[in-house]
Amino acid sequence: MQKRQILVVVVVLAGVSLVVSDEDVKPLDFYKYSLQWPPSACTLPPPGKKCEVRHEARFTIHGYWPQYNKDTPVPPYCDDLRCTNTKPTSANDVVGILEKSPLKKDLMKDWPNLYARQRRKEEDNLEFWKYEWRKHGMCSDDANKPSEYFRNSLTLLPNFKNLKQVIVSCWRFVSVTET
Repeated sequence: MQKRQILVVVVVLAGVSLVVSDEDVKPLDFYKYSLQWPPSACTLPPPGKKCEVRHEARFTIHGYWPQYNKDTPVPPYCDDLRCTNTKPTSANDVVGILEKSPLKKDLMKDWPNLYARQRRKEEDNLEFWKYEWRKHGMCSDDANKPSEYFRNSLTLLPNFKNLKQVIVSCWRFVSVTET
């Protein structure tokens, strides 16, 4: 009888422990979707970097970042293991996954490393996506599904294809009203 009571207590404590640890995971509030305008980014590159080729004048993805309330960035997984309740795919594994992925072609076009060296463009892009995964993807809702994380970002880009026209129209409106 006493062994049975101990077993019940152990099972109840294990259940409470799971509930407490699950509550420690802070839910994401939204994703920040950052776009870049390559002609501008290539005009003023970060110190020590340069664009190897002139990119077409269209927006590309700069990042897809999970955020908490009040636009607080979710810290990288290595800084906060409680950002997800699943074991994320390692950053090193992401390189192999993306290298063989059908998404790679779209990532090269729509989420490029603008400072990739022409001779090592593919390798530099893979390193860039690995960095983005380590910093942002490992604490995303798709922490163990990197292809979904990158696919989600790529599927948002067509929603912004007219952004250039909107900006040009706004600029024309502002410049006309200022004169």
